[in-house]
Amino acid sequence: MLTMIAVALVLGTLGAPSPWQDDAELQAGCDKGVAADCTTLGLGRGSYLAGKPTQGDLALFTRGCDLGDGRSCWVLATAYESGEAVPRDHGRAKAFEGRAAALFQMGCAAGSAKDCMSGAAAHHNVTAWRSRRADLEKVTRYHIRACELGDPGGCYSAAFDLDQGRAVPVDRARAGEFWRRAAAGYEKGCETNPEVCDVLGEMYQPGGGLPVDFAKALAWTEKGCALEKKTGAANTSLCDDLARLQRDLRRKGTPSPQLVGLEKDCAAGKARACAALSHMLESGFGVEVVDPDRARRLLSEHCAGEKIELCLELADLEARRHDFEAALTSLEKACTGVDAESCRSVANKLRSGSWGLKDDPAREAKAWNRYDALRQPMLQAQDAACEKGLAKDCFERGKAWDPRWQQEGRGDGKKMVAYLERACDLKLAQSCRWLADLYDDGALHLGRDSAKALSYSQKACDAGDRQTCAKAMPAPSLPKS
Repeated sequence: MLTMIAVALVLGTLGAPSPWQDDAELQAGCDKGVAADCTTLGLGRGSYLAGKPTQGDLALFTRGCDLGDGRSCWVLATAYESGEAVPRDHGRAKAFEGRAAALFQMGCAAGSAKDCMSGAAAHHNVTAWRSRRADLEKVTRYHIRACELGDPGGCYSAAFDLDQGRAVPVDRARAGEFWRRAAAGYEKGCETNPEVCDVLGEMYQPGGGLPVDFAKALAWTEKGCALEKKTGAANTSLCDDLARLQRDLRRKGTPSPQLVGLEKDCAAGKARACAALSHMLESGFGVEVVDPDRARRLLSEHCAGEKIELCLELADLEARRHDFEAALTSLEKACTGVDAESCRSVANKLRSGSWGLKDDPAREAKAWNRYDALRQPMLQAQDAACEKGLAKDCFERGKAWDPRWQQEGRGDGKKMVAYLERACDLKLAQSCRWLADLYDDGALHLGRDSAKALSYSQKACDAGDRQTCAKAMPAPSLPKS
């Protein structure tokens, strides 16, 4: 589902107009057919920034989209999906979403780095739930193209994709090249943008991509804090980060007073103590000597004892060390225990090719089967509650059958709809709204049925969903550009 967060991802830093851009000039440009001026003017409106776009805002975005600005089309897709200022309409949302994607793709091919980044964010938002390799590969190609066109954010994202093997082979040497290109671009941006300085500071810390250099991390974070103070920003997060980094650096190489107690508690099998001790050994904060191998051994010993939280800690540590096969094995140990979400994570990583993992259908199926087995008691309880007339349990049980969120071939759309209908009959507005959306979108086996969509919208409205009430009314037309 498209959200305001998705809009932010697609639009990136292209929010309100810069101080020197006059609204009257932007309006004049929009009237003359400059698509970017229509979009920029709309994005800078106070009503839009407050998350409450007006018909006037959407008229600007309609003209911007008609003139070929994908950002405007994306805003309209989000508005129709969420029901902001216009009645929710999945058909129109899909149409604007497709138009935006096509424009981003054309703009990227024509040499627009911003369109490449917008295209990557839009494609990821629309396809992320499928966790398919081909989808993530396309996102990575957008990032690489954006970097080639000079966007440091594209370089950063491409570096992360290659470093973590997001549906592409892990290539740390190539990732290193992209990290360096990102840093070079961010150094220029840090002259005026404190948030860019913060990113640079993090890049020189453990796990940040570049070789660890605390002096540089400190210098860039200090610069960001100074800029934050200079601009009088109400948000002082960068200065908070600076204070935290300075505090941690004072602790580096100096034994913590809690060290002896943590050692003793970890030896006694206390999971939290082992987790804290492993973090200290890996980072060097609070211990005399950095010892990531011992940190790994500690977690491994206790993960073998099936302490689920330590298996998850171990998986994170191994992923940071780029031992992705070992990280997956640690997740599988958590899955063998009682953590259903670890099973789901294993299956999704294998399906998507995360961490550069190869296809392994048997291993993926095993994870899904364990996931089902762990969830079975909860599902049985939901079935019993649904039979007793508890609408929320009927709704949750229906969601569990949603084939759009399961491994291919595992969900069951008919069972899902049956549970949703039961919940809707029990006056759960959320379930009625889901059914309205499914019929409006023509999803699953249902086919598009406007009459049923309208009927379920009315039921949702009758059950108290004010947002859906507008769906049962005649849809106002947006002003023509």
